[in-house]
Amino acid sequence: MALKFQENGKKVACLQIKLDVIQYLSKFGRISNILWDKLSTLFFCVSILIMKKLILGLGAAVVLTGSYAGATIYSSQIAEEKIKEAVADASKYAKIGYEDVRVDLLNQNIHISDIVITPVDSEETFYINELVINDYDKKTDVATLANFSINGIKLDLTKHRDKTEKITELGYQGQLLLNVAVDFNYNMQTKALDLKNFTLGIDDMGDITINFKLHELNLKSGTVFGALMNPKFSLQNAEIRYHDDSLAERLFKLAAKKENVSVETYKKLGIEKIQQLVDAEQDTFTKTALEQIIVFIEKPKSFSVSASPESPFLLGRLMMIKNPKDLIKQLNVKIKS
Repeated sequence: MALKFQENGKKVACLQIKLDVIQYLSKFGRISNILWDKLSTLFFCVSILIMKKLILGLGAAVVLTGSYAGATIYSSQIAEEKIKEAVADASKYAKIGYEDVRVDLLNQNIHISDIVITPVDSEETFYINELVINDYDKKTDVATLANFSINGIKLDLTKHRDKTEKITELGYQGQLLLNVAVDFNYNMQTKALDLKNFTLGIDDMGDITINFKLHELNLKSGTVFGALMNPKFSLQNAEIRYHDDSLAERLFKLAAKKENVSVETYKKLGIEKIQQLVDAEQDTFTKTALEQIIVFIEKPKSFSVSASPESPFLLGRLMMIKNPKDLIKQLNVKIKS
């Protein structure tokens, strides 16, 4: 198995959102211009910083996890032999080294530690603390099952000062550790994709977890467009959840400093503004969402948005729904902090 570790340019797929949806959601951006500016700028900086490392980390995980496919691993020696084969296959794209391979005989997990990746077209080296392979199956060109985690993709803030200024402004220094967890299975017969867990997080910052279940997704169609154009393609459920470690409080602290007030005063003023929106709002969903934002500001622990329609929702219907309130109702969208 080989994976091309090369960037294909800045190709960005954009979903055009109708103006009425934007207007409907715009009230959530009125909380604080300063806070929103800091959050969006931070997100942009972090995205630039982690994207290449994330792609390389996932690429290395695919290469190394592929050595697990269809095998029963009884010893660390056998595991390392298979991993060496996978690394050799990928050598024309990237040099991949590692310190140790260990097999947990009780549950057959493979732990690969101290991974070093150097793409052939780059002088920069990337470091990962550990890759843990729990399960993987690839009978055809399509992986039908994968469960692995990448722990500690190292992000050196001192090497990218032009991109990390907004991050260090929040008090993060030296090195950040990016973590990724993936757990999914795909049924080739029913064409059902169950993404049980995709988590992307940074130590001492926070993490985002996504899960969903899709039906009639033909991953063998050859193209993403072909897979998505099936008229029976539908969503059973989905959730995106943010768990905060310290990022929210750091953002509040920085925004309060810019306003020359205490964090407590800054939060209080923000909550009062949101409460005014709550009192004036007639729509039940919007009122509940604003109330949950207040809960998060008071105690920033987690925030989630979920969709659980009564029956699988045909995604082709999205283009026919003009009123966002109708879409929220049909998807049974819930917001919770």
